[in-house]
Amino acid sequence: MGRKVKVFNYLKVDLIRAMWSWKFLIGILGVCLVMYIASLEGIASDTNVTYVVWLIVYGMLFMISLVFSAFPFAGCFCEDFEQKFAYSQIERGNMKSYAIAKVIAIMLVTSITMMLGMVLYVSLLHIKLPWFSEEDAICQSALTLGGFRAILQKEWYYLYFALFGLQYGILAGILALLAAYVSLYITNKLLVLSVPFMSFYFISYYSRALFGDLEKINLIYIFNATFNIWDNDIFSFGYAVLVGLIFMIILGSLIFAKLKRKMNYE
Repeated sequence: MGRKVKVFNYLKVDLIRAMWSWKFLIGILGVCLVMYIASLEGIASDTNVTYVVWLIVYGMLFMISLVFSAFPFAGCFCEDFEQKFAYSQIERGNMKSYAIAKVIAIMLVTSITMMLGMVLYVSLLHIKLPWFSEEDAICQSALTLGGFRAILQKEWYYLYFALFGLQYGILAGILALLAAYVSLYITNKLLVLSVPFMSFYFISYYSRALFGDLEKINLIYIFNATFNIWDNDIFSFGYAVLVGLIFMIILGSLIFAKLKRKMNYE
């Protein structure tokens, strides 16, 4: 029970530190700005919000949003060791609780940053465009092939795009954890922040070679709500959460092992 309290205390401090920060605001605004710039690349500006977002997430520029979503907290280990905070924090509790809290915080903050950035963007876009158009082919695909169809049918557009962003944010969280793991080996913060972008580019470019035609193990399909790989809103989103948790455990274990070696070495 004591260990759970320690993890909770670490997590509470980390979430306050991450979300009560200018970096969190920059991350949200950055995701929104990237989506705005991406929408200028040949996407019709007289359509609807759903159409624009569906096309944006397939563009190369949208990958930069992964960098901004990781910006608030993926570099926490760099900062902790640079400022010598890690040693005092671990001394007050234990390394396992410290690592668990950091892993959870990175995943949560990154996912929320992506979600809020997307919600901010669609809110601004809706000032001049309608949410949806029955005559639009992309919108019809959203109703028949995409995720969160029931929510879209009920016209709960803010909830739809919040969940859309959150599902993509889980992938962003996984890549941010990978960046955090890399940061335990290198201290260059710009290089660490480039890890989500480079990793996603690699996954996208080699997705056919990595996953073949198996959509259910393809990370691009799992976390992109333009797909509904189980043909069920709840199962498809739940599957994305489950896969995110599996990766979080794997990367968390790697982070803990590296932290342990790093602390013993130093």
